[in-house]
Amino acid sequence: MFNQFCIVARAGVTNANIQTLFVSTAYMGKFILNYEELPLPNKKVYDLVQNLTLGNVKLFSEYIGVKQQVLDRIFKKDPRNNKYPSVSENIKSALKKKYGFGDDWFYTNEKAGNIEQEALQKSSADTTKQKGYITYLLPMSAMGGSLTGFAEPGVLLQNCEAVVSPIENVDFAITVYGDSMAPEYPSGSRILIKKINPNLFIDWGKVYVLDTPNGVIVKEVHASNREGCVSCHSINPDPKFKPFDVLMDEVFGMYRVLMCLSAK
Repeated sequence: MFNQFCIVARAGVTNANIQTLFVSTAYMGKFILNYEELPLPNKKVYDLVQNLTLGNVKLFSEYIGVKQQVLDRIFKKDPRNNKYPSVSENIKSALKKKYGFGDDWFYTNEKAGNIEQEALQKSSADTTKQKGYITYLLPMSAMGGSLTGFAEPGVLLQNCEAVVSPIENVDFAITVYGDSMAPEYPSGSRILIKKINPNLFIDWGKVYVLDTPNGVIVKEVHASNREGCVSCHSINPDPKFKPFDVLMDEVFGMYRVLMCLSAK
């Protein structure tokens, strides 16, 4: 979690809207066999989780103060009777306390109204003021040593841990492994990244993440003498971390590192 990390530093935050890059599905999708089969109260809670925390049950459970397991069970059928469990009084009380929902709300088959809109605004304000901004930790490693490792074709949101960013307009967070970018980006640190269009502008000498067929790497990017390539440099002065070129035609995506959250 964010309180276990200290801010090391990075600049370059922009005001562009967050884009969905790798993430392609909702967290709770694996639980729902048929959304339309859900009882109305369960469906209303499901929609809230989707809208307030992008489908992250764990994060939503922390917001309202109930155990994640209590929420999980109302979104999947009980194998003993093949029915969805009723929304518990514990959940109802938590939502009433947090957002002021009355009993009628759970049985009102209407689209988002004022109460739900206020809940969205309140949740967003609470996140910004108390914790920061929600982003997701991709379950892949930035191989901070060489062009080895792996590049995943796609990442599902249910496999991503929700983390809190102290800055807005972050696309994702990833974990750095290896010593080539130490001491500024030590192994195990988390970096906050945002996708850029390298055809428009590259800020030479800054740190970027490159998603390549041979792996995901984090390096300082410099102009290369080779046409169509960029030169990747390590921060660690150890001579074993030599610069290397990457052909840009083989790069799936390029991401500017905005900030590093380093484990204490």
